[in-house]
Amino acid sequence: MAGKIKVTTGRLREKKAGWVAAAALADQDFRQGCEEGIHITDCFDGEVARGFQKEFEEGLEKGKRSFAQLILQIEKLEIIASVYEKAEEENIVVTTEN
Repeated sequence: MAGKIKVTTGRLREKKAGWVAAAALADQDFRQGCEEGIHITDCFDGEVARGFQKEFEEGLEKGKRSFAQLILQIEKLEIIASVYEKAEEENIVVTTEN
């Protein structure tokens, strides 16, 4: 890619903060939905209800891991911004033309 790449680390950090907040809210909503599903046996009894309950429990655990991974990836934006700033301070060429 020929040309210049504009990196605005402040904007990158703003996006990171917004994405972390959105992911946290989505995680909270997802967990709440799963918790409601886990309590399905409060309303229904039987094998089918217990099966749904188990699926919600498994989904909750999988969701916890998935949201943790998502937030971990978003947090890397801070590392990217810091590396870019350090390179800029050291006047290291961080882009090249093909």
